[in-house]
Amino acid sequence: MEIYSLGKIAPTTPGTPVQLTTDDTIKVQAVYASQIGGTTGRVLLGRVGLNKTTLAGCIKPFLPPAASGFLDSFEVAAEDRSNCIQLSKYCVDADVANEGLVISYVVA
Repeated sequence: MEIYSLGKIAPTTPGTPVQLTTDDTIKVQAVYASQIGGTTGRVLLGRVGLNKTTLAGCIKPFLPPAASGFLDSFEVAAEDRSNCIQLSKYCVDADVANEGLVISYVVA
């Protein structure tokens, strides 16, 4: 098992989701999304076609961190190797330009 990081995935224009990758061949066992400290707006993890206004395609909304500094995270894992997650099917959008998530994934 290997863990890889895509780093920060963030839209430069709010309302224009950014795919985690455009490479359709990357299939993984698990995906981890972590909030980044200092964000001031909502950041969304979702499927391609995500609409931040209606939340259609939204999997996990990340609200701005509380004053306590707590950072939220989300993970999803495939049940087995025959049921992989295709990274190119997922994206990030945000209410504030250049705010996003740190995305990591596991390949078995």
